[in-house]
Order: sequence, then C-alpha cells, then structure tokens
Amino acid sequence: MESILGKSETGRSVGVVLTVGSLAVCMLVLLGCPEVQEAVPSQLRGTWVAESELYKGRVMEIGRHEITFDSGIGEVSTHPVVGVLAERLEDTTRFALDYGMDNGGEYRLHLIVDHTSGQLRWAGRQQMVWNRVESG
Repeated sequence: MESILGKSETGRSVGVVLTVGSLAVCMLVLLGCPEVQEAVPSQLRGTWVAESELYKGRVMEIGRHEITFDSGIGEVSTHPVVGVLAERLEDTTRFALDYGMDNGGEYRLHLIVDHTSGQLRWAGRQQMVWNRVESG
C-alpha cells in the first residue's frame, strides 16, 4: 500500500530500523574505543626520571601540550603533542601519546602508568621504569 508520500509503510519501517541499527553500532564502537584527548592528562604530566640502567638519570618532561626528552649527552628535544589516547584498566592506564617530529612526521609513544606504584613504563619495555619528580 502506498502512503501519501509515495513510500510503503514497510519501506519506511525498514529505513527506520536501518538508521537506528547504524546509530547503535556507532555508539558501541565509540564506547569500546579508548578516550581521545587533545591535551595531555594530569596523570602523565610532570618531570619523569629514568631508573633503568640503560637510561638511568635521563629526564622526560611531559607538559600539557609538549613532551621534552633529555638525550643523555646534554641535548634536549621538545616536540608538540598532537593527541593522546587513554585506556583505563584495573591497575594501570595505558596511553598512546602522539607527538610531532622535526621532519613533519608523527611518532606514537606507548606509555603505561601503574596506579599502585605511580611509575611510568614504556610499553614493550617493562624494565624501563620512570619515576615522577615531585615538584616543590
């Protein structure tokens, strides 16, 4: 049966179901994804000092919109933070911190903050421990 607008009731119902179904799928995808943030969350911000043997004493400063690395030979490099993904787990929060490189490219640094110890580790390098320096 044709309606006044020229579509059958069945066709309209199918369209509504498809639209609602598409919205539901989009919401599930968004809820399952880590949270995207423009500024670095306070949990990551601060001055971090490496404790592991390979990088012992090196400093990494993470600000609201930049990250600075100490090369260990007196050179410091600062890069703009492009974005941060955060995923809260039971005992840790995992971060994917994207920052801009001097050549125009981007690099992603995978970081894990332990909620119990407060230590920061680079994912894939669990032995590489960084402790936050308390600001006075």
